Amino acid sequence: MKQRDKAKMDLVRQRLERVEKDFNLTRYLAAERHRYLEAIAFHSQQTAEKLLKGFLVFHQVDFPKTHNLGERWTSWPPATRPWPSISQTSPPSIHTEWSIAIRATSPN
Repeated sequence: MKQRDKAKMDLVRQRLERVEKDFNLTRYLAAERHRYLEAIAFHSQQTAEKLLKGFLVFHQVDFPKTHNLGERWTSWPPATRPWPSISQTSPPSIHTEWSIAIRATSPN
């Protein structure tokens, strides 16, 4: 494996480890159902965001520094996406909008 490919895979692996932590925390919080809705929404969005980042890094796609999944998704030219069906889907928005609203109104 070339040094550049190894570095890329290491970066993707690090991203996926973070994805797993956020996903596991989301599942843990979800077990309590309604008590932690804001945290569940936040960590669900973080899981999706980090997973998409890892995928874009793997495919060497530059993306904007944003928490908006739709903006990050549309930074990937449809013609270069690996699966045609994904090229036709609209960017994620509902989950992103709610998560950003929660983040923006959070006291921290």
